[in-house]
Amino acid sequence: MSQIAVPCVLMRGGTSKGPYFKLSDVPVDRAE
Repeated sequence: MSQIAVPCVLMRGGTSKGPYFKLSDVPVDRAE
C-alpha cells in the first residue's frame, strides 16, 4: 500500500485535541 500526503490542522480546544481534515483533501475510496 502506498502512502499519500493529506494536509491537516492539529487543533486543541479545552481537553480535546486532534487532527482536522478538509473533506476535499480526503480520498473518497479507502483503497486510494
